[in-house]
Amino acid sequence: MFVNAASYGTGRFRDGRRAVCFVDVQCDRVLREFVRNSRGIPSAEALRRVQAIEAECARNPKVFSKLIDLFHDKYGVEEAEEVWRWLVQVGEVEPNLNHFNVKMRLYSQGLEADKMIGLKNRMEENGIRLDVVSYSMLIHVLGKCGQLEEAEGLVSEMQRKGIKPNVVTFNSLLSSLSEHNDMARFRHWKSVMRKLRIPENALTASILVDSYVRLGQLIQAENLISDMIRQKKRVKPESLTRVMNSYASSGDIDGVERCKLLYQAAGIPLGEHAFNVLLKAFLRAGDADGMIRTSKMMRSANIEPNAVTFTTLMKACSAKGDVRRVHRCFHQMLRFGIKPDRITYNTLLNSLRVAGDVRNVEKYVKMMERDGINPDVVTYNTLLSLYSECGRIADVKRISAKMREANVAHTEFTYNTLISAYANAGDVDSAEEEFYNLKASEIRPTVVTLTALIHAHAKNENFFVAERILRQMKDAYGVRPNHVTYSCLIHAMLKLDARDRAMELYEEAKSQGFKINIDTI
Repeated sequence: MFVNAASYGTGRFRDGRRAVCFVDVQCDRVLREFVRNSRGIPSAEALRRVQAIEAECARNPKVFSKLIDLFHDKYGVEEAEEVWRWLVQVGEVEPNLNHFNVKMRLYSQGLEADKMIGLKNRMEENGIRLDVVSYSMLIHVLGKCGQLEEAEGLVSEMQRKGIKPNVVTFNSLLSSLSEHNDMARFRHWKSVMRKLRIPENALTASILVDSYVRLGQLIQAENLISDMIRQKKRVKPESLTRVMNSYASSGDIDGVERCKLLYQAAGIPLGEHAFNVLLKAFLRAGDADGMIRTSKMMRSANIEPNAVTFTTLMKACSAKGDVRRVHRCFHQMLRFGIKPDRITYNTLLNSLRVAGDVRNVEKYVKMMERDGINPDVVTYNTLLSLYSECGRIADVKRISAKMREANVAHTEFTYNTLISAYANAGDVDSAEEEFYNLKASEIRPTVVTLTALIHAHAKNENFFVAERILRQMKDAYGVRPNHVTYSCLIHAMLKLDARDRAMELYEEAKSQGFKINIDTI
């Protein structure tokens, strides 16, 4: 089994390294002998050759490491461990530091901290001194698992044993401390690194930039990158993009523009991701023209827009109410051969819903399903809103039933839309049923929910029930009525000439600070 896997797998390592090529060629030769045997049973000579090859694998550090990686990638940790034990056994070698580090790396890929600690103890029991590689892997995994004190303890242990930590060791620890926003300990170990005169690399700077970004200290991150550029140190594009992305998320166009200048100063061309971040910034700022300029810059830089690019442009045009341009972006995306995703379709559908374009909404929902994308709660809520606004109650009920069939959970927005739709149609029983379903789903009613329910009862002249819900809003649900709540109830009473009660409610609303123009009701 081992020879078969090795012979077929090691071809991926044909990179001119003699040791790997040796194993590959020898295994192929043995396999051919297996095939020649009519019963498929390997001859004694073939088995002897297999053992010779496996022994060579155990003794050659590069081949040993590569084959363990191969089995881990193809079959997982357990199979790779079995091969590790088998190679050591057939090679008749005493496991050394290299063998144990290969196993340590195997466990580190699955973040198996307990197994790594067990392996460390076994190495020490066998008198094998861990090196900086062993410790760095352990520190990395313990940090990733949130065991920060244990990771720090290992760095101190290294120093006590005279093993000098390197930049990889410190980067592993600093990265974990940064992820946990522990800046006091971060600064401490950064100063230790400086005292030991361990030079920082681009990854160290990137970790520091990340920590500033997490803390919202974007100016400090920006200044650090500027210092690196002045000192002619390499800046990782990812670091710049993270800072730019944080500015974009807050809609800070000036910060985004400064990051663009930093890209130029560092000699880093704006990539696809950076352009998409720019588009996001202009979207947040509501600057559709800025987005169009950026998309033109992308074309000039020979960067093909992707699904994110087009979807961001569509969102901007939709926010401006420019349905034609949303439509045009979508079809341009199709011409580029880019497959729309669920977010793209939902952006298009919402834009068409606002325009009341029922025909095109239904057309693109079918197109979405043909593309193998199932509608989600956002899609269904868009359809419910559209049909509710058009008064198509049968379609509202159909979509609600379809959601349940597809196991798509109703949200607060879904229930509010359904109750409002039934209220407008005068279907008080259906409105009450959906209100019951909302409470059964453990969703807390909001002022929108209860106002819609009041509207349903008021429209059906159930004033006693409508007023009871009004009184229960604060006591039973902890919700304060708003001016819409009072307006819909007063409006219904005036329609039925219940002017005295309407005026009482008007005075009550007025005493609570709501301005309701009685002449327009």
